[in-house]
Amino acid sequence: TYAEMGLEEKNAISHRGKALRAFASWYLARYYRPTQG
Repeated sequence: TYAEMGLEEKNAISHRGKALRAFASWYLARYYRPTQG
């Protein structure tokens, strides 16, 4: 059951988890600038 799933499993199928991954991907593509060093 859903109650028996671990947190990673729940996040993999939850709307919130999917939205967070999509946002992180968009944010990194738009704003991430590797530092030179």
